[in-house]
Amino acid sequence: MTWLDGEALRRALLGVFGVGSLVGAFTTVSCSEDGGGAAPPGGLGGAPLGGAGGEGGGGRPGPEEAIGCENRNGDGADVVARGAIEEDTTWSGTVRLEGSVTVTGAVLEIAEGTDIIAAPGAELVVGEGGALVAAGSAKAAVRFCGAREAAGFWKGLRVEGSAGTGTELSYVLVADAGEDEGALLLEGAALVKNLSVQNSGADGVRAAAFAEGSARLSVKGAEGAAVVLTHAAAVSPFPVGGNLTGNGDDAVRLRFETVPVDATFVDPGVPYVVEESIQGGPGAIRIEAGARFLFEEDTALVVGFKEEQSLTIAGTEESPVIFEGVEHTPGFFQGLFLREETLSSSTLSHLVIRDGSTPLSTSAAVRLDDVLFEGNQGPVAFYPPGLAPGSSGVTVRGTAGFPLAAYGVAAYQLPEQILLEDNQQDVVLLRDSSPSPLFGDLTLNESGTIRDVGVPYLVAETLDVSATVTVAAGVTLLGQWADSSLRVYDGGALVLEGTADRPIVLGPPDRTFTRPASFITVEATASEEDTRLSHVALSGAETCLTLHCPVQVADSSFADCSLYAIRGNTTNPPGHTAGDYTALMSGNTFDSASNGADESYGAF
Repeated sequence: MTWLDGEALRRALLGVFGVGSLVGAFTTVSCSEDGGGAAPPGGLGGAPLGGAGGEGGGGRPGPEEAIGCENRNGDGADVVARGAIEEDTTWSGTVRLEGSVTVTGAVLEIAEGTDIIAAPGAELVVGEGGALVAAGSAKAAVRFCGAREAAGFWKGLRVEGSAGTGTELSYVLVADAGEDEGALLLEGAALVKNLSVQNSGADGVRAAAFAEGSARLSVKGAEGAAVVLTHAAAVSPFPVGGNLTGNGDDAVRLRFETVPVDATFVDPGVPYVVEESIQGGPGAIRIEAGARFLFEEDTALVVGFKEEQSLTIAGTEESPVIFEGVEHTPGFFQGLFLREETLSSSTLSHLVIRDGSTPLSTSAAVRLDDVLFEGNQGPVAFYPPGLAPGSSGVTVRGTAGFPLAAYGVAAYQLPEQILLEDNQQDVVLLRDSSPSPLFGDLTLNESGTIRDVGVPYLVAETLDVSATVTVAAGVTLLGQWADSSLRVYDGGALVLEGTADRPIVLGPPDRTFTRPASFITVEATASEEDTRLSHVALSGAETCLTLHCPVQVADSSFADCSLYAIRGNTTNPPGHTAGDYTALMSGNTFDSASNGADESYGAF
């Protein structure tokens, strides 16, 4: 029988049985040039996907190799597909795709080696209750190609959210699609394995979900982004292992605002781009080593917003996780915010944050290990309850403003080994107020110790002490504004316990400053018995120490106190005398030449 006879028979049978019954009935058989046997449908040898042909054979390229499509001629196609597919159907050989073909309530199987040639504007849609199983192989991929090699020549493949389960794209090439949004649109989950998308006129892939087990997605030549993820459900099963470079935008773009399901971000070989702020949701977030996130302007990642949520950043020394702006400008994006509902199991290890406004703001007891903040606009902000014990290795470098701020009792839980370099001022701000009521009472209303973390503290405002606050030996507290002060009241106690070798220093910074009105003020309601100063060097205030009740002050020095070194009040409360104050003073030294007055006890 000649080919023309076969074609005449095929056309006659189509009139009787229809397209669906004859799919796969006719295949084009190619013979090798040396007269050998027939090759598998669509294949000329045994080359694995993306690899070279085996010995003795230059195999047909798999999707990764096929820059173009070998077969673009659909005129003599075995099947011409158009309209609805509503019963189980199999395609093989060469299929011409015309218009919008929708699979509903049925399974469309595409045999390995099948070539689907798409007419202009064509699309294949997996609709309600439908499934598509395109199961190519390393030797014979399934190839969707435009009838002409042109980006966006046809629309592409779309799996709707109402599709049934079981859609699979394995060893598949999708070329020349992307007329509208993307070459492959996954609104419902599909198993993607060894899929290559090439020459898309828009994005390569847009996905709300992938099926578990997906692997090795490659996108090349897309005029838009390599991949756009429109829901967090597409994150964990993302098919890594392919190549996502050579596109207009070599990125995995995140186009969702919340994380309602657990999401693990691995390194896909290109950066993730956060297009809009992502905040809240009960889904646990995990970010593996090497992942890089680029944030669009004024965006943020907010964890623990209104619902319990955890964040685990699992970078390594060799492959840290990186957060930075799309543009490298301090303050380009907002930063990382860990709100009160962030779980204490959260950890940030080997993380780098650049270009943030507030690079990190945390109101949760999370653990930090080896975190670098570099080139940001504002400070890293620690709010109560402070970090988890054991946090260590925080470096802040090149901040346009102050590098680090601790609010209220968060000052007790600063990390070990803080390194501050090349910032506006290499200090840790101590604050007890906030412009937002969300953070509650930020005074020092719980007992704790302000430790020596190797860098000076800057008292940014009046810190109210209503619990027992201990300042450890070796700590430096700087004051450079009129209200830089420690105020002890309401049963609180301030315990400054320096040593001869490691005194506590309260004084001005090495720069222009405004003298604090009183560096330390002990109100009459403070605990007289528990408040004490030992081996403390005070200087640079108008009054260095103001007392409204007698407390123990020993082995301390006072210099450059422009009005008074020590001033004690004998009328509030009544009954205290100058002798009551001096009886508790011992071993103190005064630089009388620089002080306005060394000691003054009386009514004020």
